[in-house]
Amino acid sequence: MNIISILEAKIGYIRNLPIANVQKVALYQMAYRLLCFDSSIYTVLHGSTTVTKNGNTVLFGDGVDSIGKTSTSLVVGLGSKKYVCDEFSLYNEATGCVYGNKEMPILARNNIREYLGDLGKDIKWNNGDETHILPSELGMEVVSGKISAIIAPHFGEENRMVEEKNFNVKARKVAIVANAHRLKLTEEGLDRANGQTISNNKIEMIDWTPGYKIPEGLMNIPYYDCYLQNSTDIVNLLEKEGL
Repeated sequence: MNIISILEAKIGYIRNLPIANVQKVALYQMAYRLLCFDSSIYTVLHGSTTVTKNGNTVLFGDGVDSIGKTSTSLVVGLGSKKYVCDEFSLYNEATGCVYGNKEMPILARNNIREYLGDLGKDIKWNNGDETHILPSELGMEVVSGKISAIIAPHFGEENRMVEEKNFNVKARKVAIVANAHRLKLTEEGLDRANGQTISNNKIEMIDWTPGYKIPEGLMNIPYYDCYLQNSTDIVNLLEKEGL
């Protein structure tokens, strides 16, 4: 039994707590953050991870200004019927794998309905801003897998996927490493690795990441900037790249 299954066994009771789904997600996330605090192997990545029809595990990460992590991962997952985790992916540096948690809901903002098209017809959307869905409710099996690619989705430009190999890749990968998620334990509202808070106050990255090391294995994973008109375009772009 690995540490992830042990952790899930210990915190599985969260699903049945009489609290809102968003609060349950916060409790799962806190457990993952605490695990990462006490480990040199595990890192939390700010991204949604799923599996393609070809069996490749892809993390849709935050390229600082990117949007659409959840919607693109949903499109791919609904096609393959396999999903890993939304928004908060637990990465194992020793294996290169991210781990699924079948109890962790997908937090879909209701405004992504327009990007999902017919793929979202089976989702029971709430009346509020977000709908919380377990992957199993959409017929998706929750799995774990070794990351084949990191993709930052962007909307509003010509459909294309570009593998980035320049010096900016390191900065973009910093954006998906959970420095900010770790700091949420002490800095309320801090979310993105560019230092942006919900109050729109800037915090310089150098102020709170001194000596921080990106996992070496993460640096070896191919990184793509992906430009989309709609989230559904991601399937064809992944096929063209052999993913």
